[in-house]
Amino acid sequence: MRTLKIVAALLVVAGLFGGDHPRYISDYYNAPAPRVEISKDEQQVADRVNDALRSRGLTILSMDPRMVLVCRHISAYLQANGIERVDVFDSDEIKRQLNDAGVTDGRIMIHLGNSHGVDEFIGSSLDKLVEQVRNAGMTHVGVGVVSGGMLSRVSFITLIMTKRPVLLGTLPRKVAGGTRQSLSIAPARGVKNVGLHFSDPAGRELPVELRGAAGGKRFAELNFNAGGGAYTIEVTFEGDYGPEVGALFQVQCQGPAAAQSQASVSPYTEIDWDIRNEQEAEDLILMLINDERISAGLTPLTLYGPLSDVARGHSRDMAQNNFVGHLSPGRGDVSDRVDAAGIKWSRVTENIARAETIQDAHRGLMGSPVHRRNVIDSEVNFVGIGVVFIDGPYGGRQVLVTVDFLAMR
Repeated sequence: MRTLKIVAALLVVAGLFGGDHPRYISDYYNAPAPRVEISKDEQQVADRVNDALRSRGLTILSMDPRMVLVCRHISAYLQANGIERVDVFDSDEIKRQLNDAGVTDGRIMIHLGNSHGVDEFIGSSLDKLVEQVRNAGMTHVGVGVVSGGMLSRVSFITLIMTKRPVLLGTLPRKVAGGTRQSLSIAPARGVKNVGLHFSDPAGRELPVELRGAAGGKRFAELNFNAGGGAYTIEVTFEGDYGPEVGALFQVQCQGPAAAQSQASVSPYTEIDWDIRNEQEAEDLILMLINDERISAGLTPLTLYGPLSDVARGHSRDMAQNNFVGHLSPGRGDVSDRVDAAGIKWSRVTENIARAETIQDAHRGLMGSPVHRRNVIDSEVNFVGIGVVFIDGPYGGRQVLVTVDFLAMR
């Protein structure tokens, strides 16, 4: 059996698969789930994971039919094109496919592979998988199993898990220019400090107000009146380790294209991403951040060594204690850590990411209105960057990135 890839994400290329219109594509986000008959093998994969969670006293995962359809689509592609084509699936690619299916969850985990059965697919990786699910607080699961054919006993299996801390109301994936859409947000039990962030196709944040009781269902009106293109919607909440992204997705607005800022154009398409060590990764992130700021008409940030020490310390803390978040159980939040380092500041903010590559990390952060705001903050002038390479749960290298932004006092 070859288990080829696991992706954990804190952000569909048209025509990628060819053929007919994929069955999973929906015209709406968060629409009622379609009726999908789960196969015996698919149910067995989910049951193995849930049995392991239940035996550890953890909450089991709910099967999402929309995610099942996406998983089947991926497994069918791997069956038709060869398991080695797993390279086309990075975290952003699968996130786009989930969005196409109407799923808006902000955190995902993907397990892809081929095997001669469920036991072989799960195998010795079950304990690692359950630990990842526990640490990330995953709530929903989709499984897709496709047979290798009449002459083959090999099955191609895709397992996707997501975290769904908020239940969003139905929203069209495409709207007409100048229209207004209502969005409802219902926090899951215990979820606090829900926030909503809305940006136009040029990346500019737009005003939006959440109404309703803080502990109950909230409502907002979204105005798509800044020109045609992709509008980004992000829902945040307070997690066990500080602020988290609960949902992140885009709505396409028809009409004349909005004026694009230079910052909305990727500055890193020509960069060699073969990073050999953590210092090279930090240097690259500094260049990317300052490219974004220059494109936005802002002054580049100055790298500040003591602040980078703080950032590296937090990345190491996350790696050693197996968490991803702004709030360290032992060292507090970014202001606590900067204070402990003796740095005098008047403003401090932080971005963190865990990803397969530096490219994935930067793209994911810039695709989030909240994190993009920190990068192009005109009130900060120093930055500290800390990158730590870690082993992925199923092989391969991942990166933990901490970027701290600061204005001196």
